[in-house]
Amino acid sequence: MEHRFYTLDVFTNTRFEGNPLAVITDGDGLSDDEMLAIAREMNLSETVFVQKPTEEEALARLRIFTTKEELKLAGHPVIGTWFLLAELGVVPAQEGGVHILQQTGAGVLPVEIRFKDGRPQRVTMTQKEAIFKPSKINKKKLAAALGLSPKDFDPKLDPELVSTGIFNLMVPLRNRAALGKIAMNMSELRKLQGTHATMAYCFALGGNGKAFSRGMLPWEFNEDAATGSAAGSLGAYLVRHGKLAPGHTLNILQGVEMARPSHIEVQVTQSGKKLVPRVSGAAVKVFEGTIRKCSKAPSASDFSARETACTRRIRRGFAKHSRSELRTSTKHKKGRTVSRAALLHFTHANVISARAYRAAGPCDPCAGPSCLCGCPSGPDCGLCGRRAGRAYLC
Repeated sequence: MEHRFYTLDVFTNTRFEGNPLAVITDGDGLSDDEMLAIAREMNLSETVFVQKPTEEEALARLRIFTTKEELKLAGHPVIGTWFLLAELGVVPAQEGGVHILQQTGAGVLPVEIRFKDGRPQRVTMTQKEAIFKPSKINKKKLAAALGLSPKDFDPKLDPELVSTGIFNLMVPLRNRAALGKIAMNMSELRKLQGTHATMAYCFALGGNGKAFSRGMLPWEFNEDAATGSAAGSLGAYLVRHGKLAPGHTLNILQGVEMARPSHIEVQVTQSGKKLVPRVSGAAVKVFEGTIRKCSKAPSASDFSARETACTRRIRRGFAKHSRSELRTSTKHKKGRTVSRAALLHFTHANVISARAYRAAGPCDPCAGPSCLCGCPSGPDCGLCGRRAGRAYLC
């Protein structure tokens, strides 16, 4: 089975800026373990799997995976995925805005897609009502975990946990220069945040509705180039503390220190104490391709059996040809000329050629992370001779 995938850069109109995202557009039929394995292979902050919705009102279901786990909601995966689906025609183009509903782990949420000349221009996601929790983290320890001094914090604002789908720690800094000084101690920040927050969203306010931010992740990626969920939380936080008027646009610049500038727009509607952010951005497609799903994924327990089977196949092929023929042959059986070095491979005490290997049986293209012949040695296999830098003759 094949699954189509695309990569995009989100919260930008320029390739190789913004926050990278992988989207598998036909994610049905994949197990949770398979989706997590694909997300690890993509090795991006998030990978999205588009599936048929289980809620009738939703157009599609979005499953969002990091390299560690599934997330209920995240901003740049939603923006990027719907921008892509609009480009692919899943959402019919019409001038102005198209409103649809999406199913996420955080529930069924609305999305608006703005078109111009038949092409998507901007995607807006409405997040959940903001939830606030006081942070009990010691500010001196937090400053140390970020490589900062307590004097770098904004004296008029305090760190606070905010969720508009997932919790993030809002960390107000005195100025933009403090953002540039951050040198995170990953293990210390992980200890301080625990399970209470996904990231420390450090920000400094500018004039005219602008903010500058860095999303510090206390796990393998260290920093996020653009974080839509945290940006929505920041908008709600600023409205709550009187730093942003409801309905006004907050323009956030993130990812500059990573050389991946990202532009995020946030508006917050207020009804009584209820604060609901709307996060907007663009995206640009970068790569596309196909993932071939193996009928049976290899496991560690298969390796010894595969090695034995590989050895048997090679020896059977070796028996069909004389050693002198193997040593002197300079042509593959299909007539492709190859070098002597590419023909002669060593397995145990025997010398075998690509011709003998061909006689032993074709490579298995679904051997997964092991060598293509089925043995576990990868690209430098001593059993079948598929060594790095040599000709692949099967």
